[in-house]
Amino acid sequence: MSVRRGYAGRFLSAPVHTLAGMASISVALLEELIEQATVDCYNDSEQVCGLFTLLEESVAVPFETTVLGQAVTVTAVDLGIDDRIVALCVRGGAK
Repeated sequence: MSVRRGYAGRFLSAPVHTLAGMASISVALLEELIEQATVDCYNDSEQVCGLFTLLEESVAVPFETTVLGQAVTVTAVDLGIDDRIVALCVRGGAK
């Protein structure tokens, strides 16, 4: 995973956008959010942790979405020990 581009002049105090209430976002905004989340990261693990922190702070759960054509409710976002970001979903009472 290599999303870091190394923009000069970015600071941690840059404004943080919230994703709450957004149905979708533009590719440009998504790339900006990824850059903010990973700007000081030195390796893939730190980049994943930065993205997870952004999601944890910016995405309001629960929310409804579609996964593989099925309506689900995302109840949480978690970071696995293998550095994978996962969405915990419920569909009709099944997890």
